[in-house]
Parts: sequence; structure tokens; C-alpha cells
Amino acid sequence: MLKYDKLHYKTNNKENRGNMYSSNILKQIFSHSTEEYPFECCGVVMESTASDEQTVFRCKNIQNEIHKADPEKNPRDAHTAYSISPVDLLKIHRMMHKQHYRLKAIYHSHPDNKAYFSKEDYSFAALNDEPTYPGTDYIIVSIAKKRVEETVCFSWDSKYKKFSGRTISITY
Repeated sequence: MLKYDKLHYKTNNKENRGNMYSSNILKQIFSHSTEEYPFECCGVVMESTASDEQTVFRCKNIQNEIHKADPEKNPRDAHTAYSISPVDLLKIHRMMHKQHYRLKAIYHSHPDNKAYFSKEDYSFAALNDEPTYPGTDYIIVSIAKKRVEETVCFSWDSKYKKFSGRTISITY
């Protein structure tokens, strides 16, 4: 595995130039992605409003349970979809309102596929062509054979009213 001091992504979007993730945060996301392979992982990056400290909160993907309960209505399982458990959503909500954290990023993996913003990802991230969670990034990790292939961070671009993606790169 590569050793590095800092990971960041390049962007032309002036609104999001300050959005950086430490190597520790990204390593945790990558680790979660490889551990859950061949299923999609999901989680969030929370940021303290008091100190800007970031924390990864791994979420349970309940998509297999949803699929099993009604495969006709929900044909996709956790190989190609994710649904964050309601218990985890409640914990995230409590962190935001009682412990003064903000939702910095929502992440998930695409096993054996590219790191792209799918139609499903967009429908979750936007409502009436506005971001569901303003100021929140969406990090998508492409993973194949338990190896991270590519990671892209998508952020809302208010000028163009759409999500713009940029590859996360390593800085030594």
C-alpha cells in the first residue's frame, strides 16, 4: 500500500476548493470499501462545527434485506445499490443536532464498476434540482477485486445547478 501524508482533490469549482479530506479519513473510506466488497459500502464523514475535526461513520447497508423482503419491487441487491439503515440515519441526525456536527460527505462504493454519479445517486442527492443536503459532498469509490481503482468526489455547483465530479488524487 502507498504511504502518503495528505490526499486532496483538484477542482475548478471555487465554492468547494476548501473541501479537503485527510489521508486518515480517506484510508478509512477505502478500508470500508474493501471490507464490504463485493457489496456496496456506505457511510458519512461528519465534521465538528467547533473544531473542523472530521470523523468517518460507517453505516450498515440494508439493501440485501430490502431486496429479500420484496425482490419484485426492489430488484437491486447490495452488489449494485445501498440503503443506509434507519438506525444509522437516526445516529447521524443526533450527531448533527446534539453533538454539533455537520454532514461533510456521504460516501459509497461501486464494486466492479466506475466511480460515477448514477441516476439513483442523483435522485438521492437532489430534490427539484437543488441539493438535498447543501454543502455535502458525495464520494464514490470504484473498487475491483478488493482494490480501490478510482475515487471521485461530487459537489453541487450552484452556478451550473448540477453536481460536478473531480478525482481524488494523492499528494506526497
